[in-house]
Amino acid sequence: MNSPFPKSPVEAKAESLPRRRGVVLAVLALLAAQAIPLLAGPTGPTAPQLIPALLTLALGALFYRRAERVVDHAQAELRQREVDLQRLTQASPLLMWALDSQGNCTWVNRSWLEFTGQAFAATAADGWLRPVHGDERKGLAAALAEALPERRPFKREVRLCDKSGAWRWVVIHASPRLDEGGNFTGYNGLCWDVSEGRQALAELAQNERLIRAIHDTSSAGIMLTDRSGRIIHANRHLAEMFGQTLEELLLADYLAHIHPTERETASERLQSILDGHSDYWEVDRRYLRKDGSDFWGRLCSRPLRDENGTITGVVGTITDISDQRATEQYLRLVSKVFESCSEGVLITDAKNTILQVNQAFTRITGYMPHEVVGKPPRVLSSGQQSMMFYAEMWRQLLQDGRWSGEIWNRRRNGEVYPEWISISAVRDDKDEITHFVAVFSDITERKQSESRVRYLAQYDYLTNLPNRALLYDRLTQAHANAERYARRFALLFIDLDNFKQVNDNHNHDTGDELLRQVAARLRDNIRSADTVARHGGDEFVVLIAETQGAQEVAAIAQKLLELLAAPYYVFDHLLTVTPSIGVAIYPEDGSEIDTLIRAADTAMYGAKGCGRNAVVFNNPGVLD
Repeated sequence: MNSPFPKSPVEAKAESLPRRRGVVLAVLALLAAQAIPLLAGPTGPTAPQLIPALLTLALGALFYRRAERVVDHAQAELRQREVDLQRLTQASPLLMWALDSQGNCTWVNRSWLEFTGQAFAATAADGWLRPVHGDERKGLAAALAEALPERRPFKREVRLCDKSGAWRWVVIHASPRLDEGGNFTGYNGLCWDVSEGRQALAELAQNERLIRAIHDTSSAGIMLTDRSGRIIHANRHLAEMFGQTLEELLLADYLAHIHPTERETASERLQSILDGHSDYWEVDRRYLRKDGSDFWGRLCSRPLRDENGTITGVVGTITDISDQRATEQYLRLVSKVFESCSEGVLITDAKNTILQVNQAFTRITGYMPHEVVGKPPRVLSSGQQSMMFYAEMWRQLLQDGRWSGEIWNRRRNGEVYPEWISISAVRDDKDEITHFVAVFSDITERKQSESRVRYLAQYDYLTNLPNRALLYDRLTQAHANAERYARRFALLFIDLDNFKQVNDNHNHDTGDELLRQVAARLRDNIRSADTVARHGGDEFVVLIAETQGAQEVAAIAQKLLELLAAPYYVFDHLLTVTPSIGVAIYPEDGSEIDTLIRAADTAMYGAKGCGRNAVVFNNPGVLD
């Protein structure tokens, strides 16, 4: 098979040797034609004639032998060239083929055959088109048909079926082949596999689309600045953050978008990155929108370097954190309120494990946070509430989402104290309980105040004896018992004789102290079931809750008369007062409480009328 490729200089030289040999032979024939007549003349050659003739023949022979050697060398070189060319074309990884002037395949190299898995016979004529994918085959045939008349090269990118049946993208490049006369003899073609390159380009394009999608849909603003601080690239979200269009943002000064209060600091940090002193920077910063409003953004920035490592600008992302800052500010406020609240606050999770307490909790309970966090609130329990109490509390809390009431808890030092507590359940969007919040206050002082108020409402502030209200309450109880069980009870009205003289001769403090001592003698010398009360001024009432008769009452009255008449030592003064005692007995002196009180009061005045320091019964006949 003749080589389908253009001739090399060696081949051209070898092909010209037969022509050169013919020229040499023609010259020798001419020389011989000139020399032979001289040698074959009638008289024979003369010496001057013979020498040039012989020289001519010798020179021609020498020139011929030299031409023969040149031809032999050129032919050997041509054969080697053909061998090298065959080896090159067969060993080349490129797929090579040749077409004749009609577009029929006349030759393919081994790489083509190995790639397609076909025999040469299958590629002859238009068979070389069969491995081409149907979508590109018509286009390739049309390109060949269009190029043939004009003898011009053509190039196509097609899918070629390999021997495994897989489709591989290849580039087909065909160049016209001309003979030594410049006549078109066909095409020489090359094919090379570009599948991996196309795949890489496809992946690159896909990655570029992905990056662009991320870039455009990013919730953060993205920007590039040059060394002068101009924004040379930005995504759409950054423009929206600044209330501008991309066109307005590009080539704008980045620093101009920063709030004036932070612009100087921002300029210094930008220059630090450009100078290579900072490789990464993250900071929260106030930015300005086009309309003059501001917002908080979190800037993350790095130096932008070229392939030589030279810093050419800055790449940064800005995230709008205005809501986050507002939330943080709100949480700081809540935390401040939480910590400064005068009431104790306790937060638990849904399993009732303590998560957090405030300072008031520690002040009230004595427990430090680390001593209770991670534990259930029952560490505070005093044990004074029953299981039923807590069951009802949890029932109401889970049903209504809140509960409030009074609980007795125990401090760290063991002291039991009362607290008023309100508990609320915290629910998420799914209405599931996530936390419980308890707010409580120590009501010890309030309880004491309430107790004091109740005490003052029932007891005399000077003598700590029951007052009229409490006396009347106990009289009511004694009257009810006496009616129910047919029992007796008695009233003793006691008035101190000439008590006014004590105040007049000394002072009211002395008089008050004397009254306190009188009250103490009465309280310490009556039965536990009986009651002694201050009726007002220097008047006292003794309720004998149950008696067997008038004689028993008379004995008690006489004892008190003597007891109260004994001297008193008051503020370095020895004082003496005597009592006047009036006695009334139920039911002899009245069946109603008010009647009995009047009867006893009347008897007391009777004692004073008898000269004081005496005991008088409203009805003396009861003593018989």
